[in-house]
Amino acid sequence: MRHEARTSTIHRWTSLSPFSVRTLHEAYCSGHYGPALKRHRGVPPYLMRFFWSSPELRQQAALLAGLCLTSGALPPAPVADARERLPNLVRGEQLCEAYEAFLAFVPNSAITIDHAVLLLTVLAEGQEAALLPCLGCSGMTLIDRLALTEPMCSHCAGENHKSQSTNTRSTRRGEVGKPWRHSVRRS
Repeated sequence: MRHEARTSTIHRWTSLSPFSVRTLHEAYCSGHYGPALKRHRGVPPYLMRFFWSSPELRQQAALLAGLCLTSGALPPAPVADARERLPNLVRGEQLCEAYEAFLAFVPNSAITIDHAVLLLTVLAEGQEAALLPCLGCSGMTLIDRLALTEPMCSHCAGENHKSQSTNTRSTRRGEVGKPWRHSVRRS
């Protein structure tokens, strides 16, 4: 609750009824015993697109995934039907510890605890995303298994892109040293 998780997320990971979650939230998070915490409403995030939206979020997600792996929240081997089999109280506590450590490194991240649950579940399934070593620096990076890209962190991918754009890849009509450009003929 302190991480402002949605009722459905707390219910799934703790087995508390939604009514119990709401009652506990009203009793302990409404401002009587500390600062009031807002409750996120609606459907929790369910698309990995959020993590691919910027290099910073991808790097932060890789950090969070590494912390989940270290804390034991992320199992070392894929879990079939992870959305149903992964949630339990012990793993939820491990996830909260990893998320708190993550927030110590990146205090103003856009990644919420509900995003962390999505990331953990997708990585545990092992089909849509993976945490793999970067080909450039061997640091861990989050990759989209559905994309046709090599596992490279955004830093190495940026350096690789810069070096390719400055190198001459092909020439036309003997213009050595000048990159080839498409020419459009108009009739």
